Amino acid sequence: MTNTTFTADDARSLVKAIQPTDTHVAEILEAVKAAAQEGKTTLKTYARDFGSGNLYGGQPTVAQAAVIARLNELGFKTAIRSECRQFVDIWLEVSWE
Repeated sequence: MTNTTFTADDARSLVKAIQPTDTHVAEILEAVKAAAQEGKTTLKTYARDFGSGNLYGGQPTVAQAAVIARLNELGFKTAIRSECRQFVDIWLEVSWE
């Protein structure tokens, strides 16, 4: 028999436990490095689901917020951007100007 007691507190604990791994940030930093080597000072990225329609309105998931916080700690400026045309384009902009 399985335990059928799973409370909202249990769910909140699971959400709080979600932390971006070093690979989440490393994936974006690799793209930053490539962009910087091309002389660019900003990166438009969809990595780690930053192109998700769930971001329309600017509310990142807990894991995405942690990735943004870590990038900011490293000195980057970050912003969730969107452009509305026939379809909505959403991305994370990382800059180092």
